[in-house]
Parts: sequence; C-alpha cells; structure tokens
Amino acid sequence: MMVGRQSQVLSETVYRQISEALASKKEKLYLMVPEQFTLGAEEALIQANQFSGLLNVEVLSPKRLGNRVLQETGGLIKTYMDNHGKDMLLQKALSDIQEDLTIYRSSVKKPGFLRSISDLISELKQNEITLTQLELTQKNLNHGIMLQKMDDVIKIYRYFQELLGSDRKDQEDFRNLVCQKIPLAKFLKNGEIWLDGFQNFSAQDYQMIRNLATTVNEIHIALPYDPNPDARDQEVFQLTQNTINALKQIGASSAVSFKLESVSGDLAKQPELKHLEANLFAYPKKIFNQEVQKITLNQCQNTWEEVETGARKIIELIRDDGFSFRDIVVLTGDMEEYGSIIKRVFTQYKIPFFMDDLRAIGDNHLIEAVVTALEVIQNNYRIDDVFGFVKTGFATITLEECEDLENYAIEFGIRGKQWEREFTRISQNEALDLENLNVLRKRLMIPLVQLKEAMALGKTAKDYTKALYDFLVATAIPEKIDSLVEKLTEAGNYEAMEIYHQIWNILIEVFDQIVETMGDDAMTKDAYLRILKSGFQGYQLGIIPPQRDYVSITDLRRSRSSAFEVLIVFGLNEGKIPGSGTEPNLFSDLERQILGAHQIKLQNNRSFQMDQERFLVYDLLTRPKSQLALHWALADMEGKTQQPSILLSQLVEIFPKIQINSAINDGVERFWELLSTPEGTLWQLISYLRNNQDADNNPEKIKAAALWNVVKVWYKNNPDYQKRYQNLLTALNYTGVSQEMTGSEATTLYGKNLRTSITRLETHRQCPFSHYVKYGLKPQGRPIYNIEAPEIGTLLHELIDGFFRTVQAKNLDLRSLPKTQRDKMVEDVMAKCLPQIKTNVFNSTGQNQYLGKKLERVGKKSIDILVQQLCAGEFEPKATEFSFEREVSLPDTQLGEVKIYGKIDRLDLYEKDGNTWVKVVDYKTGSKKLGYDDIYYGLSLQLLVYLDGAMMVIDADELLPGGTFYFYVDDPMPRLDFGEKIEAAINKSFKLNGLLLDDAVVIAAMDHNSDTKTSEILPVYRSEFKLSQNEFEEIIDYVRKTVVRQIKKIYEGDIKIRPYKKGNTRACQFCEYKGICQFDDEIIKGGYDVLKATMKKEQFFKLIQGGDTDAVDQ
Repeated sequence: MMVGRQSQVLSETVYRQISEALASKKEKLYLMVPEQFTLGAEEALIQANQFSGLLNVEVLSPKRLGNRVLQETGGLIKTYMDNHGKDMLLQKALSDIQEDLTIYRSSVKKPGFLRSISDLISELKQNEITLTQLELTQKNLNHGIMLQKMDDVIKIYRYFQELLGSDRKDQEDFRNLVCQKIPLAKFLKNGEIWLDGFQNFSAQDYQMIRNLATTVNEIHIALPYDPNPDARDQEVFQLTQNTINALKQIGASSAVSFKLESVSGDLAKQPELKHLEANLFAYPKKIFNQEVQKITLNQCQNTWEEVETGARKIIELIRDDGFSFRDIVVLTGDMEEYGSIIKRVFTQYKIPFFMDDLRAIGDNHLIEAVVTALEVIQNNYRIDDVFGFVKTGFATITLEECEDLENYAIEFGIRGKQWEREFTRISQNEALDLENLNVLRKRLMIPLVQLKEAMALGKTAKDYTKALYDFLVATAIPEKIDSLVEKLTEAGNYEAMEIYHQIWNILIEVFDQIVETMGDDAMTKDAYLRILKSGFQGYQLGIIPPQRDYVSITDLRRSRSSAFEVLIVFGLNEGKIPGSGTEPNLFSDLERQILGAHQIKLQNNRSFQMDQERFLVYDLLTRPKSQLALHWALADMEGKTQQPSILLSQLVEIFPKIQINSAINDGVERFWELLSTPEGTLWQLISYLRNNQDADNNPEKIKAAALWNVVKVWYKNNPDYQKRYQNLLTALNYTGVSQEMTGSEATTLYGKNLRTSITRLETHRQCPFSHYVKYGLKPQGRPIYNIEAPEIGTLLHELIDGFFRTVQAKNLDLRSLPKTQRDKMVEDVMAKCLPQIKTNVFNSTGQNQYLGKKLERVGKKSIDILVQQLCAGEFEPKATEFSFEREVSLPDTQLGEVKIYGKIDRLDLYEKDGNTWVKVVDYKTGSKKLGYDDIYYGLSLQLLVYLDGAMMVIDADELLPGGTFYFYVDDPMPRLDFGEKIEAAINKSFKLNGLLLDDAVVIAAMDHNSDTKTSEILPVYRSEFKLSQNEFEEIIDYVRKTVVRQIKKIYEGDIKIRPYKKGNTRACQFCEYKGICQFDDEIIKGGYDVLKATMKKEQFFKLIQGGDTDAVDQ
C-alpha cells in the first residue's frame, strides 16, 4: 500500500513506477482506475512515459478487467445485463408484484423509486448480503414500519432474482463471477498491477483484491492517507483508514505479504497553498501571518456575477500571467445550477471549455421521439402527444408543415379515430387548405397507424420492440440521424454530433437488452412503456474533449484532472461545497444503524457521505500548484438568499490577512477588473451605462466614467463591434413600442361612425394600447377546441336566460313554480344549449361532459336563488337579454354617428302610485365588485350605463332608478362563521352587489323581509351602497360624461402603453397582448397609471361635484 496525503502526488508516483517498470523491460503491467478515469489515466501515462506508447501496459477499470478475465476463462456466454437492463427488469418486477407490497405499493410508479430500490439491491449485493441474511434479520426486528419496509424489500429482491434466473446476470453477479475466475486468468499470472483513484471498497471489491493479490506478483494500491499518528487532520482520511484496516485483514487471512509505503511530495509551488493543504481541516490550525497573494476570496451578488468574475480571472491569467487554458480547472458546487451559466458566459468571453459531466439522454430528441410515439398510441392520438412527437424533428412531416396541421387540430379538437379519417370541417382561418391538410395528415398517420396495429397484435416485450423498431425504420430515423450528424459536423458542433453519434447505438442496446432479458414475457403496452422509460432513465453520455487546450469544468464527484496550475471555484456556499449529504434511499440512517447491529452492514449513510465529501473538498482545494480563486454568491438567480460555506470562516481563520473582494465598488479599480475581452467588456459597458448614469460628484466615479468613455469610443469606432454596440445602446434606451397616432389616423382606423360597447371603453381606460390592439389591429388568437372562461360564461348566461324566456313563453307563475319543474326546465334548456357552444365541445370528452353537468348544477342553484330573490319582493322581470342602443352626442368633434349599445341580462320593474322603478341585474361568473373608485376612473361603468340605457328606452310616465346590481352565478361552499347556518351562509354569498335607491318603499319591494339595515338579498347594511334619487342622477350624469371623455381619447389617437395599477390589481394581469406591447415596469420606469385603491362615497361625490380634488392620489 502506497499512502500519501495528496492523491495527485500518489498518481504521479504510480505513473513514475510504471514508467520505470517499462524501462526495465517488464511485461504484464496493469493500471486499474475507476471507470470514468480511464481516458485521463491513459493520457497521463503516455506523458509520464515521454510519449513512447503503452505497448506493455494496459489501463483497466473493474469492468474492463472483468471482460478480460471472462474472455480468457469462460463465462461470457451468459446474458449479462448492464445497470440499464437491470433497471428495466426491475421495473417489470415492480409492476408484477405491486399489489403484493404494503408500504411501497403506492411508490412503485413514483419518480425516483426505481432508482432507489435499484441502488439498494446493488448495495446489498456489493456487500455480499443475501436474501437469507435479510430474512433472518427481519425475524429479529420489532420495529413496525421497518418490518414492513424489510418485508417489501425482500419481496422485490426475491422476485427480481427469480426473474434473473440462472441464465441472466446483473453487474454484481458479473463481478462475483469475475472474482471467482481471477485465479484462472493466465494474463494476470506473474503480472504487476497498480490500483489508483480509489479510497474505499465494497465487500465485492475486497474479494477481488484478495484474489488479485494471490494471482499477480505484486499489487500496488495507492491510497490517500497520512500515516503520521499525530496528524492534525486525521478525520479527512477516515474512510481510507477503514480501507487500510480491511486490507490488513485480507493480508493476514490470505498469507499475502502487505507493506505500507509512505509517499511524500508537494504539489503547491506557493507558500500559502502549501499552508492551506496542511491546515484546511486541521485542529488546531496554524495561522499564516503573511500577505496572501495566491488565494483570492470573491463575494458576488448572484451566480451570474460569480461566473463572470471567474471568466475575467481566466482572461487575466492567460493575458498577464502566461498560463494556458489547460492549466486552469473550474470546480462548481452544483453543475446543474452553474452549467448553463458557465456555457453562456464562457462562450461570451471566448474561453474554450469542456464540461466534464454526464449528459442524461432522456431529453434527447430521438429518445423523446420513441417515447412520444408510443404515448400517441397509448393515449389515443391526444393532440399534445401527436405534436410532441412531430416537434422532436423525427416525424414524417416537417416542423414548418406541422404548424397548419396543429392549428387545425387544436381548433376542432382532433383526437382518436378522427386522425384516421378525412378532415372535412372548414376552418375559421382561410389560409388553412383542407386538401393540403389531409395530405399532411396521411403522411404523418401512416407509420403511426402501422405502429398502433402492430402494438395491438403484440403480446410480449419482443413483439412490442419489433413493432417499435419497424416504426423507426419506416419513418427513416436512421437516415435522419446520419444526416443530422453530418450537418452538426459541418457546423462545428462536435459535442452535439458526438451525442447523436452515440444515441442510436444506445437505443438499439436498450432494445437488445429488453429482448434478451424479457423478450418472451407477456405484458401490457403500458407496462412495456414504463420498462422502456426506465431503460432510458439511467443512461448518461460522456463526451470526449474535442481539443487539447481548454478549461476543464468539473464537480467534486467527477474531478480527476491531472496536475493543474489554477483552480477556480464557483458555489462556495452552504450545502454546495461541501455538500450537506442526502438521506439514504429507502432505509434511513437510524434504520441502517439497526441493520448494522444485526450484521447487515450498509455503507451509504449520511456519515459516510460526509466523510467522503470532506476528503473530496480537501483533495480538490489543495491540488492547484499556483493559484486558488474562490467565489460565492449572496443570492441565486431567483434572488433567494444564500449563506457562504463554513469553509470561508476556516480560510479567514487560517489567513487573517486575506482580503474579501466584492463587486460593490464602482471606481477605477473596479474598471480595470471588468476590462477583459472585447466581447466580455461590451456587456460590462452596457451594464455600467445602465446602472451608473450619474457620477454623483464622486472623484473615483468621475475617473471611472472617463475611462468608460474611452471604451465607448473604442466600440463606436471598431468596425467589428459598431453595429452590435449601437443595437445594445438602442435596447438600453428602450421605452416600449411606438405609442403615437394622430386623430385623423385614429378616425381612419376606427371609422368616422362608431358603435361601441361599454366594455370597449373600459378596456381603453384600463390601457389605451390594449384597446388599440384589440379594436384597431384586431389580431386573432388561435381557435382552441377547449372550454375556456368565455364558454362557461356564455353557457350559464344562456341557461339562465333560456329559463326565464321559457317562463315568459309559457306564461308561468314564477312564484308558484315547484323546484322539480324548475330543475326540469333547466335540464331542457341545457340540452339545447350544450351542442351549440363551440361545435359541441361540452360533449367532446368525459371530462368536458362532467364539467357540463357541474355547470348545470350551478345553473340550478343560481336559478333557485334568483327565484327566491324575486319571490321575496314585488319587482317583476320585464325582459332578459334586453338589448338597448342610444346615441352619444359629441358636437365638438368631426365624428359622425356615435352609438353605445349593450345587452342587460335581466331587467325588472316595479310600479306603484304611477311611478315605475327600474332594477338592472347583470350575471357574473367571477367575483367582480362595484366600487366608487372604479366608477370614478372609468374602469367599471357597465351597471350604470345599463341602468341609464334601460331608463331611456322603457316607455313609462314616471321612470325612476331602483338599483343596479351584479349577481354572482355560483354553487358556493362557504366558510361558516361561528353559529351560522349553512343555508344562511349560502344566501349571503349570493347577495346582490351594486347600488340601491335609498327608499324604504323600493327596498321593501325588493325584499319584504328587509329593514333599512339588514337583508339577505340587498346591500342595505352600509349606507355606502344606498343612493338618493339626486345622487343616482349625479352619478349617471358623471358616467355619461366619462363615456364621452373616453370616446374622445380614442379618437384623439391615445394608444399609450399605460396600464393602470390600483393596489395589487394591474391591467396587465389578464391581458392577452403582453407579448405585443412588451411592457416591463423594470425597464420602463413610471409606466403604470397608478390609481387610488379605495374611495368612499363621500369622496366620490365631492370629486364629481368639483369639490375636494386632492382627495384622490394619482
């Protein structure tokens, strides 16, 4: 055993020893490293051997060793599954015995469970824990939940082994066989083997080492460890200590002579880096009292700034210090979080890099094409699945052709057998040609229908796999892959090319493993799809670096860079570096301790993870020879606060004179820090111009401004950057799309004569630009065959209107109408209404039919309440869906005829002593409430315009306003106040909302049971909602003037992007034109029309009477 503190020093010692052995003409030399390190080890060996080749030395991984052993000794004739094949067989096992499980029954189909149980079975096998041991342990347990867990695990483990049978082996079985055959392998006899890159081993690994030690002449195991018993950081090497103890036991039990050889040496060239290596995790720590130059600490505002700071550091190292890109390694605390940011920033700064991580294949377009094609069949040609398949790029129609077909399918809700029949319905979109659509439909459907028919005839996994393979051939996917690889190569996108170069082979490998491991097993199509997905789930692609000179991007787990000069760390934050560890899968830490007490030793607990993480952090942070730059962010890209890693306080303790750099400074020093490549500096310049328009008379800022002006001139005069610089300046000064239109242009656009709804005027008040788009430009959204809010509102309105029309047509007495008859009338009206809405959309699916039934129930409940409210008073329904139209006088304009129109949901009248009072009721499916602020600002005019319109067209001698109200159509489940009855709570939720004439006669005519302060129907409890007749006249007059004012603004060409904002309410919240106006309050400061959120009745009337004009803050 060769031991030394730093793994890189050990590796260099191993390479030197192998080179010396080669120089001595030794043969049968082997170097075994973990699977992911084989390429790097081969390169390092070639360099150490002065590029003279590796004819007599072979680099192995445990898997490569196993293949060599079994090739020579026999055993490869069995069916060996890799971990992906194992996952697929395990998925089948879970599906088969799901109903026999207890605690894990509901977990079988949950994401991550397959991975958890697969890892656990691997861990059990690697530690040579048998089913018999588990069963014996289970008998001795008395923990309820744990007993159930053990029972389920044993069932899954046993059934999985039964499916494996005697002819199939998983990776752990493969390694067991390799261990048995090693003594028979002639190529190992009298050989010499080095093991490098390992820190701990499983029971299987120890058995392999035992057999290797008795087969070869010499075995050298390099282990990172400090043999000094007085070392101040022994805990760093705790895992290695355990390994050494186990290896000593092997030596003692197998009569093999083991010796411990200490390897010394320093990687670091700089004193502070050497001091860091000796003290990072030491206790007590020794203090470095000198100035610190080669370790830098950088506090950044967010992860983007972290990466930008690191990128500028790299440019500085290359430009000023003479380093090559290959001398620099970047370590991230979270590859998923930092990977995409690094790609964008490093590309921007023109830094060549290689991301040393594994790419999951699940998001690859080819894999998506295979999965979605099966989902198309499984889900009966659901639109999302059909076009999900098309948009992978591997269908028989192109993405351009897909657009028209998708528009048509969405408009008419094409699904199921409809895809297999000719399209005949005519689209609202005249550009959609039926003949062409049917050509596309056939071309898309032919292979999918063939797949559907082949899958329907299939019974076994082999049948389904053949059907799927035939489908891929029929859609020419192999040829498409070849063409894509060729295009990517020509474009220089070698990473994507390499991925697609591997992906077809992986797909075929998955198919082969399914056929080999379960080909004759009968299963459902659903089970087959789950098995196939599980096969893809575990695959990850590794990419070979396309060039030599690049910055290597890595994380703690995959880092195996040979010697390097500079380490740049991103993510020195709590929970990232070092990681916090994760709760072990299925069995918790405590449960693993209990199992350990019964001789079931499972390594992967939180303590093991923490020991491993500590060593990895030590190993990486102490590996650079020349410089170490550490970065952390105060917040992530979503603005969530992050804490620095505990390592920061340790570093500050060790190096009390170290400085923490921050990006807050805007002075000259910061300017020179930001200066890097032309590309990178351009973005820093734009950022500076955006955030530092004013130098604030600060001398440092004034100097920095002068320097930035020099940079501006450089970009302005540089032909390579002139255009981009100008475009970015334009974007920097962006204030939204053009918002100017003359009055004459408005008249041309809208027409000299105007017939407008009140909704249109309210829209203009909410945001002039929204009105301009909706009523001027009139863009058409894609018709969608689905139930949206407008369809629900339309149905409920027609339902209530149809009910009242039926009552009037049959001359029925509403007050004596039994509920059963009312309900029957609602059902009849519903039966007539449903087929007429959007081509019978309510009957298109089971879900929509259920919604239709639910809305019928809502209609019944609402009509019950409406009838109750009418029966409680003397107002009689005069009309439903009552249409009116009146002229609006605009004498001081060039406009022609201007009319406002509307349709009142229900108009009620009450006559007494020669007077006629009018009540307007508007049905709402939302929760809109009338407020004086909305009336004042012109945001809610409808109820008062409708009341005014009704009073203008109704023929009566003395017509007076009675009230105007919203009625909420609903089937509520109200929250009960203490002691409140359900019926009273429901009635309260249906209370009318609006304005009421403050007249006892009128109030009694609306609700006999009310007094001046209480009513289950009317808002009488607050004087705010009660108006005198004069106040009604005043408010209606104000609304008339507001209507005129809004119409004038429209024809003056007001199309400003100025949405209103009132409290938490914004016009943009539900606006469908946000993508057109591109309004962003962060960019266009002060863009909102800010209105006062609440207004009292007294305030309102003061304002409209010309009184307290300061009562409203705008």
